[in-house]
Amino acid sequence: MAAVGVQAWRSCLENGAPFPIPDFRRKTACRPYAEDHWSPYPEDAGPGQPPPSTRGYVKPGPDAIHSARARWRKLGVRSLMTGSKSDVVITDFISNPDLEREILRGVADVRVLNATREDELAGRIETAHAIIPYHYIVISELTLNRLQNCKVIVRGGVGFDNVDVARARERGIPVCNVPDYGTEDVADAAVGMAVSMIRGVAFLNSRLRAAQGPWSPSQAAPLQRIRGSVFAIIGLGRIGTAAALRAKALGMDVCFYDPYKPDGYAKALGIRRVETLEDTLGQAFTLSIHCPLTDETRRLIDAEAIARMPDGAYLVNTARGAIVDTSAIPDAVASGRLAGGRDRRFRMGTAP
Repeated sequence: MAAVGVQAWRSCLENGAPFPIPDFRRKTACRPYAEDHWSPYPEDAGPGQPPPSTRGYVKPGPDAIHSARARWRKLGVRSLMTGSKSDVVITDFISNPDLEREILRGVADVRVLNATREDELAGRIETAHAIIPYHYIVISELTLNRLQNCKVIVRGGVGFDNVDVARARERGIPVCNVPDYGTEDVADAAVGMAVSMIRGVAFLNSRLRAAQGPWSPSQAAPLQRIRGSVFAIIGLGRIGTAAALRAKALGMDVCFYDPYKPDGYAKALGIRRVETLEDTLGQAFTLSIHCPLTDETRRLIDAEAIARMPDGAYLVNTARGAIVDTSAIPDAVASGRLAGGRDRRFRMGTAP
């Protein structure tokens, strides 16, 4: 997990001149300035481009580390600076970068800042050659204007809305993401939360711990059967596809809405495609959100959208919080339109 940013940066280096500013729609394993392509298939990487990284959480062996280090020596040092090692800064989240330091040994020094706010970066990041921000830090114009040597910013995850991409482009700094970060984990969480709500697991556990009510599943009645129920997905990308396969394995009737997905995926995965958002909402016993946050998807699921769902439906959002207007959830639950809703931040509230 800790080395995904390094993996993405290295992928950029492997495709030609170090740190190019590529075309917006170019599909690479490290796709600067591009939204999530929503595809799990290597052939979607495009002609001459590498498939998405399959390294995942497996620590690379000696051969892989030696190969990576050799490429960094050949491309990274020559392009970043001459006669000394590069300075790679991990801004947050990662406290022990052993894997990054092993991969970049002899090529770059890796520093961790353990910052929780952007103002904590001042005086510590200005001379960095590469920056890897994770989850807690925003890289705004204020920080970008102070960078003296930065050649690339690699977001340690899929979404990159915490980086001012427009200003970075103006300064000639490519911004990359890691498209396959957390694919299986987020899919597990999405389906797990759905099952927990549908079968009353979390509710009954909380009642038991509080010594409320009898030892009986009747407290969570009516419990719904999972098999055969409709699991509707918005956004059939990497995580959406992984969630679809898990829901299908549970016997659920899986459908998806994704206007940007080419034909053929429904047949390949053995699921159903729905052509409109309205039709998707109208049949969704469980609605699982897996699309990126864009101007098109911001507050895509609001009170009006929830009103189109069947009574007693469930809503799970493991994508960006602002895709769902969470202020509409309490009323929907109170009215019975939703039997339950889980947000990626595990709290109810108004989405940013």
